[in-house]
Parts: sequence; C-alpha cells; structure tokens
Amino acid sequence: MKKITASILVLVMIISMSLSLGACKKSSDEEAGAECTEQATEQSGSEDPEETADGKPVADAETVKTFEPDAKDEIGQDLPLQIESVSLLSDGSVVLIPTDDLKVNELGDSEATSLMPFAESGDAKVKDIYLYRIGNGGYRTVVALMDDGTISAINPIALIDDHIIAVKDNLGGRDSFTGVEQEEGEDAFSIVGKTEEGDDVILDPVILTEEEDVQPVE
Repeated sequence: MKKITASILVLVMIISMSLSLGACKKSSDEEAGAECTEQATEQSGSEDPEETADGKPVADAETVKTFEPDAKDEIGQDLPLQIESVSLLSDGSVVLIPTDDLKVNELGDSEATSLMPFAESGDAKVKDIYLYRIGNGGYRTVVALMDDGTISAINPIALIDDHIIAVKDNLGGRDSFTGVEQEEGEDAFSIVGKTEEGDDVILDPVILTEEEDVQPVE
C-alpha cells in the first residue's frame, strides 16, 4: 500500500512539474513575441515618411539653390521685393516666402507662409532660378529656366508696384534656352536668354509687358 501511495505521489509531482514548465515556456514565448512585435512596430514607424495635416507624405526634396532678395547684403540700392527667400528644390519646384503687403495680397488669411510661383507653369519643372536686375529703376525679378527649354519670370512691375505675383511663361515663344544671364549696359540692366543655337535673346520687353499672351522676341 505504501508503495502504491508513493508511486501516486511521484506521478502527481511529475505532472505538476510538467504543467509548470509548460506555463513558463508559454509565458516566455509570449513575452518574446510581444518584444519582437514592439521592435517591429518601432522599426516600421521609424521608416514611415512624415505626413502633412491632410495625411499626404511630405516630399523629400532638398534645397538646391536659394537667395534672400531683401537681405542687407543683397538689396543694395534696389527696391525691396517683399520676399524673404526664394528656394529651388531638388524636385524642380520653387518655394517663395513673401512678407508685408505681398504676403497679405497673396496669402490673405491663410495659415500658409509660402507659395510656389511657378507651380502653374505647365508640366515643366524648374531647372534653375536667377535673381536679376532689369531696367534702371531699381527693379529686379525672379527668372526660372525650365527643363523643357522655356523661360518663365515674375513680372517685376506687378511685384514691386502692386505687390502681387504675376508669372509670365514661355518668354519669347522659344524652347531652346540653355541659360539666363545678366548684362549691364551704360544706363540699364538687361536679362538675356542663351539658346542652344548660340543666340542671345534680350528678354526685357517681354518680361515688362503686361500682355498675358506669349510675346515673340523681335
């Protein structure tokens, strides 16, 4: 009888130990699984792009070129453009930060602090931007060379006199421009487009005109 009782006790102890070991293994597996899940979530979250307020990913575009038209070391004797900065980004877009009346007229009560002046200049992307003087009255403008060989520019009269952004596209009606340069004459500054044919095209007349249609260069 004692042998039977001892055998039963041993069997109970074996079963209890097996159950305890199984519980410990399950608990360890659950903790390890939870830790792996947490690590995977953290890694996944760190790779997700930042999002804007409307849920769209923020474009990962770097600044390629920038200038501050009204900075003391830039403005000189020229008229202020009421522009804090103009930046060309690696995705071919241009971001302009307006100030004073230009900001009020262009952004109004919006919470936005910047605008993209060449966003509606067709499907072409901006290849390069320039800040050039034009005429002899302290006027300047922002000129954009597009990747389709055309040139766009902000009308300097509308910018300085009316404090609004008025972009003129396809200056001169040509699509073979490879660059834009500033030329200084005896009494005035000119903006000259360089073409792949080797032509120097003076763009002043078409930049300053208030005509909305494309004006050919004479």
